[in-house]
Amino acid sequence: MTDTVLIKFIDEEGIQMTDIMQVPIDITDDSLRQIIKKDNILYIDGNVLTGSIKNSLNGDVDYESVFLIRVANRKPTAPATFCSSSYSGHEGPILKCKIINKQLAVTVGDDKTVRFWDLITKTQFMINKAHDHWVLHCEMYKNFVVTAGMDSKICVFDFKGNLIDQIKKQRLGISSFVVKNDLIFSGARDGSVIVLSYERECFKIIAEFGGLNSITAMCVSDRYIMFGDSKGKICVYCLKTYKKVCELKGHPSKINVVVNNAKYLISRDDDGNVIVFNLNDFSICYRLKHNREVISISISPDELSFATGGFDETVQIWNLSKGSNLGKYFHIGPVYKIMYYDDLIISCSKDKMIRMFKVSKNKVISDLSVDDEIYDFDYSFNLLITGLKNSKVNFFY
Repeated sequence: MTDTVLIKFIDEEGIQMTDIMQVPIDITDDSLRQIIKKDNILYIDGNVLTGSIKNSLNGDVDYESVFLIRVANRKPTAPATFCSSSYSGHEGPILKCKIINKQLAVTVGDDKTVRFWDLITKTQFMINKAHDHWVLHCEMYKNFVVTAGMDSKICVFDFKGNLIDQIKKQRLGISSFVVKNDLIFSGARDGSVIVLSYERECFKIIAEFGGLNSITAMCVSDRYIMFGDSKGKICVYCLKTYKKVCELKGHPSKINVVVNNAKYLISRDDDGNVIVFNLNDFSICYRLKHNREVISISISPDELSFATGGFDETVQIWNLSKGSNLGKYFHIGPVYKIMYYDDLIISCSKDKMIRMFKVSKNKVISDLSVDDEIYDFDYSFNLLITGLKNSKVNFFY
């Protein structure tokens, strides 16, 4: 059996970086980086090069071919390793954490408050009680922080924590909330969707949809607004005209998550079904399956793969164009959230653990333990913030 293969390094634009060379098929990704004297992420056959060339090709090797090793512009994301501080941040479970910039983070929870944190001192400098029920969503929009929750209100704050505006146009609670393309999209349990814009120092509703089933998930591309409902249906609307394009079917139960990039829409439901749609013709590309509910999906920044996590206690990684499984790792409780950062996947669970999985190494490289269930986290500027069921906020570096 042949033990060597031919390779050539190229950059992200496909420009040749090296001549063709012969290397052992079991050469590791670290050794390949030493050849080009770079520590960037490497790809082969559309996947992150994991461990060795042989492992990454899953045994599908044509020894007569020249394999192209693509060198990404990005370097691997550095994982958080230690907890610098922990604070009792709310009077109930923390439902959403958001790092706004290097100085500011915001947390919201079921105590109806929006709390602003100074990341230099790790202290709260403003507690706002503008909401009347659980606050579920928190996003940055232009130079504002926008929140929404079960009181059906959208509240707008400046970075000092002052309430700037309130919009209440929906009923029964805002279940989905997206900031995209300089617009705010809000989906509610009453079946309505509204689109807001900030023009001439004023927030305005520029589009409304009604008469739908309860909205349970929503995502936005450059062309479409897509939202799933409680009956397993996905509605697609044109972003320019706000007219309905089509309905996507195939799920037998409530849609829990929809995410997208320019080419694909990924949806999942209460029964563990994951369906990938082609956004050019809205056909079904393929179906995947977890053993229980899938409650989080994240697409990799290079858009070549995605990760899924759910109540079956697993995080699974998939090739986006082919649907092939690239690996998985485990928690010992339901997985609440996953996020894909370069070649680093971060997940939180009912098991009180944050796990960090290095895709290029195909292994968990860091486990961070806290003292209660982790409902949400955010990671930016080499800082990880977690929000816990017991109202604590943890800061990891």
